[in-house]
Amino acid sequence: MAEKSARILALILAAGKGSRMGNSLPKPLVLLNHQPLISYLIHTVRAISVTDIALVVGYGADLVVGEIGDAVNYYIRQPEQLGTGHAVTCALKLIEQYDSVLILMGDNPLLSPKTIQNMLEIQKVTNSPAVILTGQFDRHFPYARVVRDDHHRLIKCVEERDATVDEKTITEYMTSQFLFAVPVLLEMLPQLRPHPQTGETYLTDLINYYLLAGYDVETVIAENYQELVGLNTPEEVAWAENYLNSRTK
Repeated sequence: MAEKSARILALILAAGKGSRMGNSLPKPLVLLNHQPLISYLIHTVRAISVTDIALVVGYGADLVVGEIGDAVNYYIRQPEQLGTGHAVTCALKLIEQYDSVLILMGDNPLLSPKTIQNMLEIQKVTNSPAVILTGQFDRHFPYARVVRDDHHRLIKCVEERDATVDEKTITEYMTSQFLFAVPVLLEMLPQLRPHPQTGETYLTDLINYYLLAGYDVETVIAENYQELVGLNTPEEVAWAENYLNSRTK
């Protein structure tokens, strides 16, 4: 009997306002080389082995749905933007129908199909309940750091705002691309608590809960850190346009 294929949901978080973009468009619809920012990631995810795609929308939700249409299978509303953990909670009824959920940030249009597929392959080989995507950055970004011990084992992930002086010198960053086995995610997600300063819940914290509970967390390191850069300002969009154009020459 043939092995049953795992049902994988790709959940793209795209509810942000994009207040630093300098216009009134919802962030997913900001143009990158004359195409909506979110369309790049949707196209990339369509090229890998997932069952369905869901888009979490919030600010300007109707505009986003009207523009993207049936390019995704489902839309999830996040009425208040209370962090990445809250966004996933809004989608739980859908997530429960799948074996694994691939969670991606909608402002990361440069991710390649190969990089994301590597995450799926690692989970398939190791049967790990959690896989995170990291990268070795050669310039500073305000992203979470990946903390390892002397044996290169993952100890924790820490947002820059919470990092110590030493932790801020770490050059392995995590930009919130996750792959979770659904049964363990359903067990662990209710443990998330709001950050004391922001009041939001973050999936970065969830990884630390996994580690404290003794669960294995695998890491996949992207070959090019540029794939992991999130776009938050017009200057970063311009940089991404140059990056994309240089890849096609």
